[in-house]
Amino acid sequence: MMKKTYLSLLIVSALSIPALADTAINKMFSQGSMKGELRLYDFTRDFDGATNTKHDTSLGGLFYYILRTTIVLKT
Repeated sequence: MMKKTYLSLLIVSALSIPALADTAINKMFSQGSMKGELRLYDFTRDFDGATNTKHDTSLGGLFYYILRTTIVLKT
């Protein structure tokens, strides 16, 4: 269930990018590109004896949006 929540948050965040910029959504996909990486780390440590097993999960990433522009020089 938590994975669906994280994925939903990621999708909503990606769709809200045009609202923060002065770029229409059609220009966003036709004149720009997006790249990134998403990382999910899952750690489990099993202790012997009286200590309980520990489990951690971490989600993070980097996303880049590049808007290609054309500069015309007149001579």
